[in-house]
Amino acid sequence: MILAAGYLLWLVKRVFFGPITNSENASLRDLSFRELATLIPLIALIFWIGVYPRPILDRINPALDAWLKQVRPAQLIEQPQTDETAPFVLAPAPPPVPEVTP
Repeated sequence: MILAAGYLLWLVKRVFFGPITNSENASLRDLSFRELATLIPLIALIFWIGVYPRPILDRINPALDAWLKQVRPAQLIEQPQTDETAPFVLAPAPPPVPEVTP
């Protein structure tokens, strides 16, 4: 894992910060106005979701609760509904039953 991270950093250094080896690439511009106009709203949306994910999570929670009811019905514990929590949480799994061999 450490070797992969080191190789990745070396690769990024060579690709993004290395010398220009092809003379045709010297005249390329970084970003056009159209690319910036597309990129800035995407970056703003990424930061907004990172800082305030509540609207997206509120939209996902009903489907997730329905899925959990189907997949793990024995482990769900009903909770009083509040604004901070989902209506169901997973209970700890029961301990495994040892097998008895005759």
